[in-house]
Amino acid sequence: MYNFLKNIPFIHYILFFLILCLGGYAYSALLSAEYLWDDLALFVHSSALRNPTNIIETISQPILPASSYFRPVVLYSFIVEFDIFDTKSSVSHTINLIIFLMNCSLVFLLALKLGSKYRALIAMSIYTLHPTLVE
Repeated sequence: MYNFLKNIPFIHYILFFLILCLGGYAYSALLSAEYLWDDLALFVHSSALRNPTNIIETISQPILPASSYFRPVVLYSFIVEFDIFDTKSSVSHTINLIIFLMNCSLVFLLALKLGSKYRALIAMSIYTLHPTLVE
């Protein structure tokens, strides 16, 4: 199943982790950032997410009123996060950074499966460090 990972030279693993570290460093400033206006309005000040009486009903509602923007996994993750850590922006941003770095790894694995080792590293570098992903 993972035979495509066996033929990768050690230097490519080092480059892989270097790119992940660069991505973590590039976005590390967000760990001290506060919530933005839409985070406050949609999540932080939502009593349904902080103190849900019916979790199924809470996560089955659209995020934006009068829309079909339905994200039950995201809403449930906020319920769990707010229950464990309260509403701390540093925790939310840390979780998002970890998920982002995992996605960068998945981009590498997908590109590696579809092409060469060098192209996979380039694809991962572009995805990880591209400035459009800042917000």
